[in-house]
Amino acid sequence: MATCKHCGCEMTDPATVTCAGNTVVEYPDGTELPPVPYPVEGRRCHDCNVEGGGFHHPGCDAERCPKCGGQLIGCGCLNKKVYVVIAETAPKPSVGRESVTIVDSVYATETAADARATQVGGWVEEFEVENG
Repeated sequence: MATCKHCGCEMTDPATVTCAGNTVVEYPDGTELPPVPYPVEGRRCHDCNVEGGGFHHPGCDAERCPKCGGQLIGCGCLNKKVYVVIAETAPKPSVGRESVTIVDSVYATETAADARATQVGGWVEEFEVENG
């Protein structure tokens, strides 16, 4: 049994033709786009079992990204950038070719400007965080 947490339907049930809970794809930049329906009429999706023309259950590996057309769960469009302030308590000693930093504190913010505003020594790093 596999119940979709978005629509509450049993995904293996032949009566489930679409995911009623998948009505919009929300991106970190605030963009909202309608989901891409399963394109093969007369067949069911191999992963989430929706019928052709139906909307995939979120997390389905066959769902396409409406922004780039890639596989939604792996294209990177849903990833969020996080800026981290790393305040060091000791200089970076060299260990072979690697550089080691002893860190006093780490602060995560959603914009580079916010990160720099809270920065007291150290530096700002940008990371991409996978959504999911």
